[in-house]
Amino acid sequence: MKSRTNLVGILTDAAAKGFSLATRCKVEWLADRLLSKGVLVPPVRIGQKVYAAIKPVVECDIPTVAEYEVRGILYRDGKWYVTDGSCDEFFEVGGELCKFTFEEAEKALAERSENGT
Repeated sequence: MKSRTNLVGILTDAAAKGFSLATRCKVEWLADRLLSKGVLVPPVRIGQKVYAAIKPVVECDIPTVAEYEVRGILYRDGKWYVTDGSCDEFFEVGGELCKFTFEEAEKALAERSENGT
């Protein structure tokens, strides 16, 4: 159901930008039709903020939570990845590093500190 909600949001945004998707009913019908044909819907959107639990690279660094704006989305081997465009590195969405909220990233950082990873 989350995929449908995300897809309706994407199509509604497109309609608001002047595309010929006139009514909410048409948008919802189109979303249902696309999903029934197997369209893949990313869990994030370009421009959305995501948060990463960054562990120290060297001993004196402090673990922190960093905020990133999604600039690119990639689907590979059944997983979604995002990048902020600053480098060629992609993070798995919902994986060990990339979380949807600051609180989730903070919790992951604390768990990683406890486990020593």
